[in-house]
Parts: sequence; structure tokens; C-alpha cells
Amino acid sequence: MTIRELVFATGNQDKMREIREILKDLGIPVHSQGELGIDIDVEENGTTFAENALIKAKAIAAVCGKPTLADDSGLVVDYLDGAPGVYSARYLGRDTNYDIKNQYIIDQLADAKGEERSARFVCAIALAIPMEDGTIRTWTTEGVMEGQIGYKIAGANGFGYDPIFYLPQYGMTSAEISPEQKNSISHRGQALVKIEQVIRELVAETAESAADTEEQQADEDGSQNHRTYRILVVSDTHGKTANLTNVVAKIGEIDMLLHLGDVEGDEDYIRSLVSCPVHMVKGNCDTFTKLPATEVVDLGEHRIFMAHGHRHGVQYGPEEIAEAARDNYCDVAFYGHTHEPKMDRLSDVIIANPGSLSLPRQDSHRPTFLIFEIDRKGEMHFVWNSISPDGEKIMQEPV
Repeated sequence: MTIRELVFATGNQDKMREIREILKDLGIPVHSQGELGIDIDVEENGTTFAENALIKAKAIAAVCGKPTLADDSGLVVDYLDGAPGVYSARYLGRDTNYDIKNQYIIDQLADAKGEERSARFVCAIALAIPMEDGTIRTWTTEGVMEGQIGYKIAGANGFGYDPIFYLPQYGMTSAEISPEQKNSISHRGQALVKIEQVIRELVAETAESAADTEEQQADEDGSQNHRTYRILVVSDTHGKTANLTNVVAKIGEIDMLLHLGDVEGDEDYIRSLVSCPVHMVKGNCDTFTKLPATEVVDLGEHRIFMAHGHRHGVQYGPEEIAEAARDNYCDVAFYGHTHEPKMDRLSDVIIANPGSLSLPRQDSHRPTFLIFEIDRKGEMHFVWNSISPDGEKIMQEPV
């Protein structure tokens, strides 16, 4: 069974960072359902965490047709007879701020002492894989983190109920310990490690045939590097999508599309062009848009900083955007704005501009784009391309 990518049934970016960090050794891209444009409300009507995780995983897998992970987790407080339990997200109302929820639980335990304050985080992870015969195979794992309810809200590293979940072994709440410490003991971390093993075993089922295929491909093209990611990077289309449509039709399969701003209202059309995840940021000409000004994309061991660049002074040099990339722990920064393909390396950060597909300003005046690849060794490859004047040919563009 070949698993080339995974979808996680969540739109919570805090959760996605935690998930990607724990599953990074798989070497498989993990997308959120939001990145694939899946916006459906799945009714979680199960009576256990595992049932709810299965409901979500199967529903999203049926929509996207890809291997899908989903979790259901919550806080179980013994003094409250197991509440909030499977209703943790909906406790006191789904839209109720967690500061209010946390203080309410503390107040409910005002008379509880010592072991009476025992509690645990429970997480169930479900994996759902659509099969060729139309069925969906499923697996589930579970993790538990034991602790107590603290006497006050404390910490800013976590989310949800973390600030009241006290860990006696650390003398702190799970919102006060470092992300690395939390990942090593957390309920979600335990469940993800178990599901990671399930995925490795599934991948191993077809490892021999996959190895044969890779060896044959290596013999054919003389290359020992087999791509893990192939990403189309574009910028500054300025409401003119003909060249982008042409490029997508000609370059073959891609794993992701990155647009670095000045989309000018074509967000929905651009997403409809491809079946892979699409990330876009806001440019200086994107006046009426909900796109973010910057975005960070995790790709295995590499971390990509996206920005249009006009707020980082890229017209004067790459130093400011390189610093922004470092501040976000990124080793690559992509930007647009100047309409010229360019690449710089400043110490530990690579800074690259794909150029413009609509209004190129470099000497050749050909519309340009970038193909960014990461091979199985983790090595990055940057190939700039341009479109011939008649629109029929894609050729490499010297940078």
C-alpha cells in the first residue's frame, strides 16, 4: 500500500504544527483539510474518542480520496465524573473562550484536594484509507497523559485545557513546559507515535515493489534522487491567469502550489486549477482579500517562509526577509514583488523569487516561475523556467 501523502482532519494550525513535528520522520507531507479546500462540518456523535476520530477520518477520506488521519481528544476529570470527556470542545458551548472553560473547571474543583484532582488527557487517532474497491480501511490508536487539575491558569505554550493541566513530575502545567517536552509525553504524541508505526507497517507491505520501481526509474534517467516534493512557486499574476493555466497544464504532477501575492481576486480560480494544496499570501495590490500577509509551510526537515516582500524591503535587498525567515525558524524564504527571478543565500537561509507570470521585468522579459523540489535525501533543487512568446514551450530561465 503506497502512502505518498496524508490529510489530517483539522483546521487547527496549533495542532498541525504539533502533528507535523511528531510525524516528520515519516518523510510524508501532511496537509490539513483546510489546505485542500475541504470545508465540511462532520457531526461527532460517537460515545468514545475512538468513535469520533473514526467518524471524522472516514468522512474526510471519502471526500478527498486520500489517506486521512483524524483525532478526537479531551480532558477527563475524575472529580467531574469524567467530564468534559468527549464533549471537551463543546463544553459550555463550542464558541466559549477557553479561559472561561478553564476557570469554570477550577471553580468546580474548589473543594477537591490531592488525588481528588486527578485528571487525564486522552487522544484517539484514526487512520482511514480509501481502497480501489470503494471500501475504506481503518485503524485506531490511543494515548493517555495523566495529571491533575491545577489551582490556577498558567502557561502560554499550549492551547485548550493545557493551562490548567498540572504535571506533578514537572511542577508545571502542560502549557508551561516546552513543546519538545510536551511532544515526548503528550496523549496526542503517544497516539501519533503508534499510528506512525501503523503507517510504516502499511508502507512496508509494498516496499519491495516500490524499490523495484525506483531502481528501474534510476536506470532510465540515471538519477539516484527520487523526489519527495515537487512544488510550483509563482508570483505577481495580477489578475491575469492565462499563463498560470498554461503552466499548470504543461508541467505535470505537482505536490503543492505556492503563490507569493498580487493575486488580485483570482484565489478561487487558482485553487480550482490544481488538486494539490495551495498556499497564497497577500501582495501590495491585493486590497480586498482575506489572504494572510505571511505564511510558513513545513516540508519535512525544511521550513518555508512565504511573503510578498513589499513589507520586507526586498526591492533594496534580501536581508530583511532573511531575518523574518530566521525569526520563524525557516531555512527558505520565497518572495515576489520585484517581478524578477532571483536567488540569494544569506548564511543559513536561501531567498528566492520566482519572477512574474504576467509582468516580467528581467532582461529576457519572459514570464517566469520556479519549480522547487526536495528529494529523498532532503536536498533542495531550484529550477527557474520561462514561457516562450508563443506560449508553446517551457524552457529553463538562467538566474
